[in-house]
Amino acid sequence: MTQSIDKYAAYATDFAAMTQAACSSELTWLSELRSAAWSRFKEIGMPVARRGNEKWKYTNVAPIANSTFRYAADVDVTRRILRENVVDNSPWDENWTNVVCVDGRYSADLSDRLVENGIYVG
Repeated sequence: MTQSIDKYAAYATDFAAMTQAACSSELTWLSELRSAAWSRFKEIGMPVARRGNEKWKYTNVAPIANSTFRYAADVDVTRRILRENVVDNSPWDENWTNVVCVDGRYSADLSDRLVENGIYVG
């Protein structure tokens, strides 16, 4: 592996935090798939150019491999986004039930009132 152990340790910490934050009602198959993907990532690391990795042979993933990614468990990015910006820059119709996710997280503030429409997001 070309990545440093320290960077992978940070990823491991973030993965553990994300796993703990996951809802206890999370689907078993999703939890198992996520754990299998994490195990595979720990085993092979970033797909950098190396022997036996022909699928990535001509792809420069150095910018990704050299970046540091963190799990933003306690960051509320929706506070920096205005609903008007979402409406103006995405497919939107006031007659639809609109659900907005920011960085993979459901945003109740930016979405329509789902409970009134008989919809549950969890």
